[in-house]
Amino acid sequence: MSTIASSPTRTEATARVERNTIFHPLSRATAPSVTGTYDDRLEAKLTLQDLKALETAFMFDGNSHDNKLSLTKHDFCEALELILRKGTRRDYIELFDEIDVLGEGTVDWDKLTTHMMREFKEKDDKVKSTQVPQWKDIKHLSSSPHKDIIQRFVYVKQTNRYMAVSKEGCVSMWSSNLKLQRSLKTQTDACKQRDVWVTHFVVLHNVNKLALSFTSKEIALYDLSSKLDLKRQYCVQGLTYTPLCLEYWASEDNSNESLLCWGDTAGQLHALHFNSATIALFERPAAPTSEKQEPCLNVKLIDVTKGKYKNATHMKYEAHTEWIRHLIYSSHLECFITCATTSKSSLVIGWMEKHTSTKMLV
Repeated sequence: MSTIASSPTRTEATARVERNTIFHPLSRATAPSVTGTYDDRLEAKLTLQDLKALETAFMFDGNSHDNKLSLTKHDFCEALELILRKGTRRDYIELFDEIDVLGEGTVDWDKLTTHMMREFKEKDDKVKSTQVPQWKDIKHLSSSPHKDIIQRFVYVKQTNRYMAVSKEGCVSMWSSNLKLQRSLKTQTDACKQRDVWVTHFVVLHNVNKLALSFTSKEIALYDLSSKLDLKRQYCVQGLTYTPLCLEYWASEDNSNESLLCWGDTAGQLHALHFNSATIALFERPAAPTSEKQEPCLNVKLIDVTKGKYKNATHMKYEAHTEWIRHLIYSSHLECFITCATTSKSSLVIGWMEKHTSTKMLV
């Protein structure tokens, strides 16, 4: 029979705790009387100072798995009476029983902290589930220059402003508090202005450019450096199908390495890999000295595929049989994730083959 259960005297473990509590501000000799109303559970009454005192008490040598102090129910209650100076013996017994769920008969510091963390998490989850979000007032875009559907509205971290592009090719830029800064019209040589239809856009943040995809089966890239207008620098033409969504990724380790990707109406995923992005996305052919160089370089996609441009390569993969609605490039997985409106293969993950620049694998 256990001598602890039958003897009213303190055990050696409790005595060691009592001898050392004199060094803690909440010891029996120095602690002020605690008054006031507390929650029903003892855990709710414990302060950071209380937890530190308990940790100090449990760090004595003992027979726990880590050679630290492990207390029986009697010793646990005696120790808490000496250290905490709050709660009742019944509270200590209930706390011990909640910690010792396996019925091992002893409690150490690891068991106590595991129980406390679980209690705090449950309390935090309960508070989160009952809290009402304090939403700020919805801000409206006053005097919007857009006359048609806004295809996308994004925050550009590099410039601390927002950018929106609508179906008719209107590009607007907004301050962080949604004040219109400027708006510009884009156009394409492939169709008249009234027939322009922008499907999507992305910001090439590392080179300060804007890429727009059109139903005229081309992707135009504009320079955002000018404050007066949008200068179209490149136009990727000769796409077989209409591009619907764009994605851009730039390496954090090498700013010259980047990817411009798009999904089209045939379910194909395309990617242009640039290896000298900060210098030039596509190198311009040497023009005769007597001729003036065109401000916009028209790039045939077939020429990129054939390797005509040294700093750009083209990859593609037939991911779906239906329109690709959304795509992202996951850099940490080095893969492309595409979604299509189809019941079969609605989500596809594709990886680039190593040591090649013309194929992709799924």
